[in-house]
Amino acid sequence: MSGVIYGQIQSYTAGLDARAVYWHNRSALASLPSDGIFCRDMFHHLPLYHHPITSSSQLIAFASENPEEHAMGADWIALFEDLLRRLCWDFASVIETYCGHRFEWIAEREHRRNGELFVRSWRRIAYESHHELKEVPFGSGKFVPQMQ
Repeated sequence: MSGVIYGQIQSYTAGLDARAVYWHNRSALASLPSDGIFCRDMFHHLPLYHHPITSSSQLIAFASENPEEHAMGADWIALFEDLLRRLCWDFASVIETYCGHRFEWIAEREHRRNGELFVRSWRRIAYESHHELKEVPFGSGKFVPQMQ
């Protein structure tokens, strides 16, 4: 069984030039190599101003499966954080399905320096496992809408 890694990188553009953020991030993703641990094909940047799927933020989704790796190691996290340094973002989360690890990054908002968009620092949160989630019965009114 291989490990599937998936997640999101989110940018709230209130007070920022949304087009500049969009094209900055798109350019950073386009500069990724065509193969390797972090390749451009594993990322999808949702369209700008497409309100049915994005309303108040810009969203980059990603996923990968590596049959030789079952968990995200320190090298994977270092490469991911290197990518985050090149993006304009506010929140990122990654889930690794084999071991159940979950990580979140919360950006300290520093988005401009000499006209360039960037994030200077962040806080990383690690969760032991997403496997230990408590199920909420469907239709209980907790987090799931009632059926009509």
